[in-house]
Amino acid sequence: MELGSRWLIGDGQKVKIWKDNWLLEQGKFKVWSPVKNLPQDAPVSELIDRDTKNWNRTKVFNTFNLYEANQIINIPISWRLPEDKRIWHWERNGNYSVRSAYHAIQDENNRENPEASSMSDQRLWRAVWNMHVPNSTRNFLWRLARNILPTRGRLEQKGVNLDPICPLCFSETETTEHLFMRCPMVQQLWFISALGIHIPQHVSLAQWLQQWITSSDKVASHLFSITLWLIWKGRNQLIFNKTTFCPVSLANEISNFSAEFLIANTLKIKSVRVSELESWEQPNVGTTKINVDTGCFQNGTTGWGYLARDHTGMVSFAATHLEKISISPLLAEAMALRWCLHQLL
Repeated sequence: MELGSRWLIGDGQKVKIWKDNWLLEQGKFKVWSPVKNLPQDAPVSELIDRDTKNWNRTKVFNTFNLYEANQIINIPISWRLPEDKRIWHWERNGNYSVRSAYHAIQDENNRENPEASSMSDQRLWRAVWNMHVPNSTRNFLWRLARNILPTRGRLEQKGVNLDPICPLCFSETETTEHLFMRCPMVQQLWFISALGIHIPQHVSLAQWLQQWITSSDKVASHLFSITLWLIWKGRNQLIFNKTTFCPVSLANEISNFSAEFLIANTLKIKSVRVSELESWEQPNVGTTKINVDTGCFQNGTTGWGYLARDHTGMVSFAATHLEKISISPLLAEAMALRWCLHQLL
């Protein structure tokens, strides 16, 4: 049946690039990229370098989108086979079984009918599709929430012969929960990011997603989503392009990307005249009230500060900070709050 049958590539002569099932990822056995540079009925052998007996990387990346090209060059070419062979994807031995066919049908039904999920899931879907993030991030979040990202652990479960260990820390099987929450490299990234997150120990990834994506704090929700997306991209860059996964560099990339996206999409921040500001209200006796503010300057710097006052209005402590970064007012406010909390803890 088409749902679980695909081709194992030998010499690539029998398999048509755009017509047959030959990719590895569930739901993407067929190429999705539009026909480009090669005839519509071109065989997979057109993508193989006969001298090196491996993928012709230049031709692959010139023909397919980046994501699909990376998937293709990771597909093993079985030169020991006399020709391409049709196999059943969901069993390690490639043979059809009723058990795996049943599970494949169930998975497909669940992916095509998200309305059958619980009310909390529906709230999550609505939040994902209403987020002010790039479309690619929305698609990524949907796949993450549905647990259909091709992590190494999941690919191994589906019968792909590969090393399932996390490529970032080399300590545990790469599952979505490990990659986005438990991996030491990723935990460093979350802590030094603009959100300054300590990963909760007794919360599942699904619960964590629900908490952040449906948060009323839209800036925090935006940063959280962009961070997840760029973790996945950074992981893929490490695997496919041999680039270094550096938490510090990635944290800076996340902040810069978020700022550029928000500015480019012109989030309208309502300006308020000084006369419209509410007057300061004193806190209860014996308590301290802290006010935090930020400023974005034309010279490319951003500053923030906080002021602590007791119930009489007397200042007990004040501090300021200036950085050579150019970010949106919303992101600056979020970073100011994070900086203030770090100073107080």
